[in-house]
Amino acid sequence: MNSAEGPRRIDLHSHFLPAPYLAFLKSAEQQVPLGWSVEGHLEFMDAWGIEKSVVSVPQAFHFGDQAATSAMACLVNHEGRALLDEHGDRFAVHAALPLPDVGAAVEELTHTVEKLKLDAGVLLFTHYDGTYLGDPAFEDLYRELDRHGCVVWVHPPQLPPHESAPLPGHFLEMPFETTRAAANLIYKGVLERYPNITWQLSHLGGALVQLLYRLGMLQIAPYAGLSEEAAPQGPFEAARRFYYDTALGGSEEQLLAARRLPGVEHLVFGTDYPYSGLLFQPDAGQSWPWFSELLPTDGDPEPALSRVFDQAERRLIDRDNALALYPGLRA
Repeated sequence: MNSAEGPRRIDLHSHFLPAPYLAFLKSAEQQVPLGWSVEGHLEFMDAWGIEKSVVSVPQAFHFGDQAATSAMACLVNHEGRALLDEHGDRFAVHAALPLPDVGAAVEELTHTVEKLKLDAGVLLFTHYDGTYLGDPAFEDLYRELDRHGCVVWVHPPQLPPHESAPLPGHFLEMPFETTRAAANLIYKGVLERYPNITWQLSHLGGALVQLLYRLGMLQIAPYAGLSEEAAPQGPFEAARRFYYDTALGGSEEQLLAARRLPGVEHLVFGTDYPYSGLLFQPDAGQSWPWFSELLPTDGDPEPALSRVFDQAERRLIDRDNALALYPGLRA
């Protein structure tokens, strides 16, 4: 891609799948994700005006053996470093941490920041063994993330910690996972105690924005037991502190709401590649005519953005907000 031409988008929600990571999932008898290759990802980026993609592994890799989890986090981060060494002009990498062991996670964070020089923030899943972000169990990690001034990208794991959902997890549970974690971060006071951590939420924050009125009502209801000190200005202002990526959130209705809250300055572009691949197929509009107005077309991966935001705002979402959030992407 000629970086002097075109929109030069920055994709803050995409994935890479190193071979050792896939082999580890298979050995643990877990669902193995879609395949991935550097060449395929670069071809996708060139086709859709994406100058740089920030990648992470897509699903959690702790299955009870902490030593194996720690080893895999380290291996994933070294695979990320190798990707940067070969294609640092096109990729950045969210570091993986070996939670639920907080001590091991702090150690790996130091390793990634100081030795591997992965400067595009950290991936945290919404929960680890059913303990959600925001929980005091992760206090030592919050402290280190705050000390380093890290950006933390919050992503749902492959499955929620229960199996009672009436539809497969990808339908509803993944966005509601993000909602649970974000609400917990607010009401456990993490945003207030650790202001130097910047939080990016996947998939337009799940259902967080739509539920803020309900959260506000419960915050003032004595029977709910929520701490007003955790969100002293209420959930609406707390929610404005998050950044929200647009991955799989490309309808005008969703984007109109996001225009009001969090506002254009806290929206960042994301594709969810390779999991969104069906949307980018040349015959997608013919296959799903009811979806056709929202599908990628004419080199635009998310056309609804241009129907909701003007050209200057679109540039903020596509590129400039990402550079403000991750200054290392300018390199």
